[in-house]
Amino acid sequence: MKVQSGQILELYDINDNPVVLKEKNGLITFVIGQSPVYLEGLEKEIDLVLGEPDHSDSQPSKFSLKISNLSKWKVSSVRDFEYEDTNRLQIERFPGRMSISQMKVDKKYGTQALAVKLEKQDIDRKVMPYYTTLVPEKPIVIPGKPSHLGIWVHASSDWGRVVYCLKDAKGEKWISVGTKDDWNSDDIRTMSFFCFDGWRYLKFQTPSNSPYDCYRELGTSWWGSYGGDGIADLPLTLEKIIIERRSSVIYGNELVAAKGDDVVLGDLFAEYENGFNMTQKAVSLSKLRMPAPKQAPELENPILKLGETGQLPPVKLLNVSDPEHMPDGTRCNVFFEEAENVKNYDIWASAYPDGRGAIKIASGITKSGALVGGLKPDTDFYLFITYTDREGKQSKPSKSLKIRLKNKFLYQ
Repeated sequence: MKVQSGQILELYDINDNPVVLKEKNGLITFVIGQSPVYLEGLEKEIDLVLGEPDHSDSQPSKFSLKISNLSKWKVSSVRDFEYEDTNRLQIERFPGRMSISQMKVDKKYGTQALAVKLEKQDIDRKVMPYYTTLVPEKPIVIPGKPSHLGIWVHASSDWGRVVYCLKDAKGEKWISVGTKDDWNSDDIRTMSFFCFDGWRYLKFQTPSNSPYDCYRELGTSWWGSYGGDGIADLPLTLEKIIIERRSSVIYGNELVAAKGDDVVLGDLFAEYENGFNMTQKAVSLSKLRMPAPKQAPELENPILKLGETGQLPPVKLLNVSDPEHMPDGTRCNVFFEEAENVKNYDIWASAYPDGRGAIKIASGITKSGALVGGLKPDTDFYLFITYTDREGKQSKPSKSLKIRLKNKFLYQ
């Protein structure tokens, strides 16, 4: 940054911590990162010049394995409708006209690489992405239990991205754009986006489950699965990579044309948490499963007990409705016929119509239409209601009301 001789400025970070900057040879230099910084003390206009980007914060890990170089991958014209339709109300994705070419690059990035050029399109979609699909000569089986996929990319901040398409050992499809119509699962951290200039190593978590109980591990949040049970069965196979490009980007609060530079793709890696996970033993371990119980567990039935001990007549559950705010399938307003001389109502939920295993999900309710939570979308539940009068007498439970809530938070 060019300034007047003797100029002193203060640079504040997002936590309001200052650093004093002094002029030297007519220049003041400072480092910017992913968080905003604020300059104090400017009295006149300045010439601000960006230096070379530093992407040394992202490199292949110690436990990494090169699984391909993209220089010889080809373009496939087959559309992927599951990818296109992941989240129509937030984003639309369109097949785009792109061309590819091989080019030489530094050995660090793979010696050979694939340049992807966004050609002129029939319709300018502005910030909506065009996509093309790249496929290897044959699907790539990823050894062991990977924690990330990583690829060297040279980009120019056009906010395109890399999308991975995997198949697991049981044929279930996995796409790295999040669960269909889910909220905040489509790489909100921008780990796969071209939001940088120059060469950068982009690493993206893979879907995974723990052995035995199939616990859903962290990286799975960023993937959607199709045609299976939602468990990432090893080994995983990389079938294709989708490349997104945009013709326009938002610069501050202005829509501007994106740079038309080629996106260049080099070596592709699988990364692992440790050396053991790079081996076939990790695949064998992942197949370990908790034995299923030989018979269904005997669950207590509080609804049955309340039916035997309750002294007051039951009230009737009428219906439920989505809440006005955040109808995510875990909450609903419950309506019922109110009785006289009632101190409060309790609402119970069970997975069974007879009330086995019922849990009290709301208590102390004083009127119909109360908001209750703790439920799960797309799951059958049976609700019951009981009440206590002002003398402390308990009612019998209502008849069950079957509900099945939907996650509609996306549509707000």
